Amino acid sequence: MSTATITAAMVKELREATQAGMMECKRALEETSGDMAAAVTLLREKGIAKAGKLGARETTEGRVSIVESDEAIAMVLVGCNTDFVANNDEFGAFVDKIAQHVLAHDHASVEELLAHEWADGGTVEDARIEASSSTGENVVIAKIARFAKGTDGVIGQYLHGTGIGVLVDVTGPQSDEVATYATDVAMHAAAAAPQYLTRDEVPADAVAAEKDIYIKQLEGENKPEAIREKIAEGKLNKWMGEIALVEQPWIFAKDRVGKDVTITEYAKMTGDDVAVRRFERFAVKG
Repeated sequence: MSTATITAAMVKELREATQAGMMECKRALEETSGDMAAAVTLLREKGIAKAGKLGARETTEGRVSIVESDEAIAMVLVGCNTDFVANNDEFGAFVDKIAQHVLAHDHASVEELLAHEWADGGTVEDARIEASSSTGENVVIAKIARFAKGTDGVIGQYLHGTGIGVLVDVTGPQSDEVATYATDVAMHAAAAAPQYLTRDEVPADAVAAEKDIYIKQLEGENKPEAIREKIAEGKLNKWMGEIALVEQPWIFAKDRVGKDVTITEYAKMTGDDVAVRRFERFAVKG
């Protein structure tokens, strides 16, 4: 088989099987006359294909990056397998570059991002595979977010080390007070780990399943059914208040305002038009 018959589809298949770089796969296919199995063996012999199925390895480590321009703020979470790679400067530079790409192009999904042209040639997916090959780990672009800046609010951000990042979009005037609120809520969300903005966003099946748990917990108690139902509803109400950001007790309230207040109550103290419009929280672990 001649070099001319090595197709892009063949190169892609070999890359997916070995996590090796594009040019390395192309050369291996050329040297083995297009024999896929032989090309895999060749790459492994050269130490380019790392220990087989990198894509199947769990990404329990990683890095969050937040970057900003005059127009927007972007945040990404890129996973890997070990903290050694996560703390590596080269990996950190790659994650920052992914964040800059998201900032510049406003992709609707990770899938759309991966298919987009990369500044150094090829696609973002090509760059991800190169990163996997060079680190010997399963590098995964797990989450992306981009909040455009406008005139009707403020975006707060908080990055806790490189493991947790939060963006918070807040309505209201572009004042120092609202900016402080947005930053405070971002810091709160990093620590409190809300799952939803409001209780209305909690899926109905999740609510039903949670209530069923509470009902079953009370079955052994000698209480009338109506009382058990009321207790279960109370537990359910408390649970939704714990997972919905705007209902959570602000963790800095006692230090800042001297009393317990929720995120919504803190917003009203900041201004009549102040409210959390949306948020994103990315965490490497949990």
